[in-house]
Amino acid sequence: MNNPARNTATATAKAGSPSSKAGVLDGNEDYRRDPRVMFESEAADINAACERGDMVAAYRVLARMSKADAAQAMLVAGFSILGERHPQGPAHLQQQIAQACKLRLDGYTLQVHLGR
Repeated sequence: MNNPARNTATATAKAGSPSSKAGVLDGNEDYRRDPRVMFESEAADINAACERGDMVAAYRVLARMSKADAAQAMLVAGFSILGERHPQGPAHLQQQIAQACKLRLDGYTLQVHLGR
């Protein structure tokens, strides 16, 4: 009934350690598996290109990546994505980049502009 190991783990988590907070990565976790960290630079490059209106540069960032990685980078950048296997997925991403470049907006601002 009273497991001392469980009580110790609970007490440690309640003490305010970083691992007790949801979404906080501590030194024991593999931060590279978190898409926000993995694709942060690509997302910033995509948003910077869209804000400049440089569609070619935005596509160039995505061309270096696989379809799944490109979708994750777009999601981190604030764009909406369709499922990986959705037939209109790549076309949806291209339309969003074209529209963001035309309006010179980043992904998050484009979503607000479109009312999503």
